[in-house]
Amino acid sequence: MLRNPRFLAFILAFLALNLLLMNHSVSLWDEDEAAYAGFGQQMLATGDWLIPEFEWSRIHRKTPFHFWTVATSFSIFGVNEFALRLPSTLAVFLTCFLVFYWGRFIFGEPKARVAAIVLASSIVLPVIGKVALTDAHLLLFQTSAVLALFNYLQNPNWKWNLAFWLSIALGILTKGPPILILTGGLWLWLAFWHPKRKVLIGTHPWIFGFMALVPAVYWGYLTYLEDGGVFLAFLYDWYVYRRISGDIYNQTGPPGYHLLVLMVAFLSWLPFVLSSIWETLKAFGKKDERDEENILLVGWLVFSWFFYELMTSKLPSYSLAAQPALAILIAKQVLVFENGNGFKFPKLSWGGALLYTILLGALAIALPIIVYSYFGEEFLLHSLLFTGLVGFTLIKTLSALYQQAGNAMSYMALTGMTLLLGINLSVLPILEQTPLKSLEQVATTAGEYQKAATDIPVYLVGFGPKQQKISLYFYLSQYFEDRQILTPQTAANYYQNKEKGVFLLASSGYAEFKYACERLGIGKEQWQAKGKEVMWRSMDDKLAAHPFWIFCSPE
Repeated sequence: MLRNPRFLAFILAFLALNLLLMNHSVSLWDEDEAAYAGFGQQMLATGDWLIPEFEWSRIHRKTPFHFWTVATSFSIFGVNEFALRLPSTLAVFLTCFLVFYWGRFIFGEPKARVAAIVLASSIVLPVIGKVALTDAHLLLFQTSAVLALFNYLQNPNWKWNLAFWLSIALGILTKGPPILILTGGLWLWLAFWHPKRKVLIGTHPWIFGFMALVPAVYWGYLTYLEDGGVFLAFLYDWYVYRRISGDIYNQTGPPGYHLLVLMVAFLSWLPFVLSSIWETLKAFGKKDERDEENILLVGWLVFSWFFYELMTSKLPSYSLAAQPALAILIAKQVLVFENGNGFKFPKLSWGGALLYTILLGALAIALPIIVYSYFGEEFLLHSLLFTGLVGFTLIKTLSALYQQAGNAMSYMALTGMTLLLGINLSVLPILEQTPLKSLEQVATTAGEYQKAATDIPVYLVGFGPKQQKISLYFYLSQYFEDRQILTPQTAANYYQNKEKGVFLLASSGYAEFKYACERLGIGKEQWQAKGKEVMWRSMDDKLAAHPFWIFCSPE
């Protein structure tokens, strides 16, 4: 069935469903997504599309392409979660489509089709498309650049060269150095190993390489005129120097970290992950088996995966560009097995199949137990739906594997897709209604006070690091045009002077505010009578409760 073009169309439609489903109803994820939402909103509000700015979001600032797409989407569809995530959704969908559409010219249509199915039914990539991160756009441009370069080697056409350098230009505007590491390293790799290395001269990197830098350099020049180079200095320090010289916030790990990430990403194809990598590297080590395709794919892995295993700083997104390459490797092995009489798994594949069964089976069984233990019967139906969806496809897959039936691969693809569907239909609604994601409710409660008046500000009082959540600030901006951050003493003075506004008091400043009010002769009962306590549980501090007090200024 994997060879059937209609099955590819079905998988792409299923992917679109998984990517779009519930994007409008799931509130913002802190920290990055909420910061990017704030950047896009501020660009629309201020008209400054050069330097991204939003409260509590300094370290999340990057090169601007992703924020431009968010701001553009906001201008078309309004400022909401669906519009925020739509650019990332489209980027992931296009990545899967390009693996098939451009990959077929290099690897053949059957292999490209199966690779697109493998990638669409993986775990991490579709999740990236449901969260408004820069990684989705970067992956799109990395994939298009690599496939364009490979196509240029096979067919030296100016269109492929244009696609190659345009992808690099947009990738730099999206996230800076990563696309240069991949494409620059891969170009040198091909110049050393590939038999058609002379064709690479036609890409003219000494000309077009500089031209690809022009958009980012011009944007950087404009930011320099605006702030004297402060923002550019921050970008270099935070995203280049610190990651090369060490790690950020202890985001580190040993060699093998990214291999584990890739195994999780291709959980639904786990029987083939390790064996496909091993067979490819083994073939590369033998001169008589080292063909052009093998050279292309090993080079892709080296500069999208192995390179980052050597870095001290580690984040799961660093090796994201390796996923299309690994999808092609898995597709290659799948087709080999399907061409034979049944399946002839190497030992690594049987080990992967066992791990695949244990992990998915444990996930399907454990979720209802965990949900019932923490939330009672309220969300039990959601979790049982998840178990039913994943369990059915898992059983069908294992049955097909045991019988050595050719449709086992189709069931593996459906297992990945139904796993994502189960997460959308069960896990996300559970999370959304728990205290873990109640910041939108806090902002809504504050907004209810605002409805009684017009054009009044919200005062954020005594916010410590535990409660400086960007999503809260973003949602407050939907109700209040004026948002001011006050010290507890200043807030007490405002309250005594009857300054109009809604006070949002964080738990970390509660004692100081109470003491300041007492010194001014304001009794606790005066402001407590005009407000309410809203509980919120943070992912920090072992889910400890952090209450907010919300009240209006005296009339």
